[in-house]
Amino acid sequence: MYLSLVFDVIYYGVLAAFIYSILYQRVFLMYYRYMYYRLQGIPSVGFPLPVIGNVLQFMRSLKTMNGFSKTPLENYFEQIYGPPGTPDIPPIFVDFRMPNGIVVVTDPKYVDELYVGKNKFFDKCEKERQIYH
Repeated sequence: MYLSLVFDVIYYGVLAAFIYSILYQRVFLMYYRYMYYRLQGIPSVGFPLPVIGNVLQFMRSLKTMNGFSKTPLENYFEQIYGPPGTPDIPPIFVDFRMPNGIVVVTDPKYVDELYVGKNKFFDKCEKERQIYH
């Protein structure tokens, strides 16, 4: 009797943790970040679907690639905004292929400001520290 109670507690605990990770981290936080960026005036690639975000758009762009295509990301952004150099591409936008969202900077003025004026923040990120050192 006590053993079945322990297994029930473990089962429901694992189930609750799974539901938390799916609903809270993959749905609620993704839409929270989407609205946060929209209120800041940063456009998004598209409205993200629950759990999978904008991965379907990315997969569609991968199917259209051939031997003469550019990198998968360039092909993906070209299908959404048009070829590079067109005025349709915003200088900063957010892509939700991941639940956290990826901020993409395409304007050289902003990139220069990030690397020259805000360089002290890049050293604090572990990923950037591994790249530059």
